[in-house]
Amino acid sequence: MATSKHAFDQVKNILAKLDRSIDDVRARRLATPAAGRSATPTQAIPRMRDPGSDTELGRSAPGQSVP
Repeated sequence: MATSKHAFDQVKNILAKLDRSIDDVRARRLATPAAGRSATPTQAIPRMRDPGSDTELGRSAPGQSVP
């Protein structure tokens, strides 16, 4: 199955637009002063727990194997 030149050009244009977007955001982020932002959050983010279990979601309890 061959890819048409038109489809290739569309993908190329989308990627170019995405690249420009990323560059713009990076430039804005680096241009803004870091005042007001800290490297570590001031409040801990609570972990989600499985309602029917004592374990955190995504972790197995000690002694249990991961399927």
